[in-house]
Amino acid sequence: MVKIVQKPNNSSKRKPTTADLHDFPDIGIHHHIFDLAVFLKNWTGAKVSPQEAVDLIYCKFGESPQRRPLQSKEVENAVERANSGTKTRLSSRRYVFKQTDVKTSSESYWGETLQPLASRKADAEKIRLGIEQHPWEMDSIWEESPLRVDQCSPVEILSMLFEEDELICSGTFYESKTQPLSEWIKQGFHGDLFCSNPMRCREGKNLQGKVSSRCRDNVGKRRFLVYECDDKSLGFDEKASLIRCLWEKTEAKLRMVVHSGNKSLHAFFEASADEVDNWRFMSLAVKYGGDPEMYRPEQQSRLPNAYRRCKDSSRLLLDQSGNKIRQKCLYLDPK
Repeated sequence: MVKIVQKPNNSSKRKPTTADLHDFPDIGIHHHIFDLAVFLKNWTGAKVSPQEAVDLIYCKFGESPQRRPLQSKEVENAVERANSGTKTRLSSRRYVFKQTDVKTSSESYWGETLQPLASRKADAEKIRLGIEQHPWEMDSIWEESPLRVDQCSPVEILSMLFEEDELICSGTFYESKTQPLSEWIKQGFHGDLFCSNPMRCREGKNLQGKVSSRCRDNVGKRRFLVYECDDKSLGFDEKASLIRCLWEKTEAKLRMVVHSGNKSLHAFFEASADEVDNWRFMSLAVKYGGDPEMYRPEQQSRLPNAYRRCKDSSRLLLDQSGNKIRQKCLYLDPK
């Protein structure tokens, strides 16, 4: 799914690039250099020489502003230690994807904790370049949509993305319900939010041990990765450009864009079957201003073409003219 962050594997004979290396952290640069050196030593594709490893780490360091300059021979010494055989394990698991072994339940797909994203804050320079280099306007989103669904109901739109027997969780900020899409088709949706991933069962136990219709325990495998940017300093055309930037950089499949009815756009990208790829995608999305909370598989998103509700109640939200605010589906590719 994600072109620029391919995992090394035994069938791949290619050399690594800087895109395969995690970005440098704000704190712990020295340890991160060694982690990268070990990663390159253990690369399972075409063999990486020590000098190639040094050059790649220098290039990665120079891709973005860093808190401090490199010390003399800091990279060379780290590569030498990594290749000496005296210590070949990563100094920290912080930068390596390792899903927790402690499941929410024996039937669950998910652990009680998620692997922390490689970044949890936006990168202002990446955002600036993303907007400049990948321009996309709101009108263009609508014009380029494979389907025009402004006259479709939320049920009709979700019927293009999910099967009728799949369990869909939908509702409001405080109350949700999980049932097959076929039942939602009969009843219609009554809220403005839904979980973008189908559920594996109607109820599960949340992390506080209480029964819930929407929790990590009862959510199924990922269907979508949702990028949401609600930065008030950015206009909607700029937020659209960041969606285009992620789309073009990762080559993930964009399936839907929904206007939240307030200050954000929700972009639904098709998830990978490989959770490592999903983790890497969301780590990149955060750097481009994406909300890191959208990485949680049970997180709710805006229901397309539904009317927005007030957060503190179930009543409809109205604009200054007293009209209901619709969460318009701007782009839909159900294929």
